[in-house]
Amino acid sequence: MTLDEHWVPQDPASAEPNAYYRPGTGTEEREGGTIHFEVRELLDAAVDPNRFLTQMRVNVIVTKDTEAPIDRTVICYPGWGETSAIFTGDALDVLMEAIKRDGSRNPRFIFPNTGGRGTYTAADRNWASTTSFRAAMEDARRLPKELLSRGELIGLVSVIGHSMGYMNAWSFIEGLLEEKAKNPAAPFNLQSITGLMPATDEALGTVSPRFLGAVAKHVWPAAKCTATGKSLSVSPEDYNALMFADSSHPDRENFKRSVPDSGRVFLEWAARNFARKPLPENDWTEVRANILWAGQEALLPDKMGINEARFLRENGVKAHYHTLQNFSHAIPYKMSEEQKTELLNHWVALI
Repeated sequence: MTLDEHWVPQDPASAEPNAYYRPGTGTEEREGGTIHFEVRELLDAAVDPNRFLTQMRVNVIVTKDTEAPIDRTVICYPGWGETSAIFTGDALDVLMEAIKRDGSRNPRFIFPNTGGRGTYTAADRNWASTTSFRAAMEDARRLPKELLSRGELIGLVSVIGHSMGYMNAWSFIEGLLEEKAKNPAAPFNLQSITGLMPATDEALGTVSPRFLGAVAKHVWPAAKCTATGKSLSVSPEDYNALMFADSSHPDRENFKRSVPDSGRVFLEWAARNFARKPLPENDWTEVRANILWAGQEALLPDKMGINEARFLRENGVKAHYHTLQNFSHAIPYKMSEEQKTELLNHWVALI
């Protein structure tokens, strides 16, 4: 079985994207050569089942050589409604090539899912109905401790987050730095943070005609789902309109790898009006940041990416800002050659 075949739609004939991961291991030939992968489903006792439905967690781990020493750890967090399956299409091939050109010989890629997401237990159930924005970030903050206990945080660490996954990426970094403070000799060092069309905690950042217009029709369904304890699902047409700026977008590959998500998280983030959280204590002069924004963005206001790069620079981070002219809000599971080239060129030496 290929890695893609471990992502199983519960009902292929259904318009709903309810799906789950089938745990297992395997090898696969990709553009960059052979990869070894593990779809791991484990009990995480730190996950509160009242907030995530189940304490089972799915992480997808990809390496080039299982016998050679690991020299880089790459963590990739998907956004709202997405699963780690979003990253394991063409994005994985681009990412592997970028890491190779940046000097890594044998990286380990970890694609985490917040508690319950992508598990069989949670498939076709309202697993996300009680999940809050804060709970999801706390879940990400706990993950470094779990990975470190398994010996899976090694070498230089690069953290990537797409859309709302950018907030989870920063929560992961907080947990990472906490573990480093406890044990300065721990075998890892934070190297970079990448935001792909990042949804940030900028105060009043969502107050824009673009964002309010894009999500207006989803606010009442989200409120209703939150009140009734159900998860928020969108149609393929609405999904494509938000993610690809085109409701008639014919490719449903991304939609097939998504799941109904928490209406509560949607409302909490969209309606938030809080001050920006300061960066955790760290020597940020040694950390690179890469903010990649979509030239065809139809969901988030452009100022959000620009302001994030400025905020990071003001805090001593070497932050770079680039526009991906051939992209809209989502990273397509299947990319055109132009998209692959553009993404690779902006990732190399910045990741």
